[in-house]
Amino acid sequence: MKVQDKIRTLRSSRGWTQENMAELLGLSPNGYSNIERGETELTMSRLEQIAKLFEMSALDLLSVGEKGGFNLTGNANQNNNSQNNSPSCNFYTDQALAHENEKLKIQLAAKEKENQLLNDRIRDLETFLALMGKK
Repeated sequence: MKVQDKIRTLRSSRGWTQENMAELLGLSPNGYSNIERGETELTMSRLEQIAKLFEMSALDLLSVGEKGGFNLTGNANQNNNSQNNSPSCNFYTDQALAHENEKLKIQLAAKEKENQLLNDRIRDLETFLALMGKK
């Protein structure tokens, strides 16, 4: 399923109109309609903005309805009558992927630091409990 189809499905499942989405995204109704028709190439920031409206991450939005993630291969196999061999996620440029990778590295480093702080706290509490047990 193409990302624009996923967006349309999620929007419809919430009972939102294209006009509602356009307003929430700060777009004209025609501008938003172009997204759902696949006529507008999505930027990473726009994809994140849309995903946020659906209370999910951009990666979750890309993988909605997919098994094992999203497909970066051509979509000719999805429709035998189609002559369009463009990538189904063509808005992911090398620069956008590098940017997303850097963001994920930063998030991972923050989580690792948080994990270390929690482990340090657990060790301190275990030491405290051991000292209390000796009294």
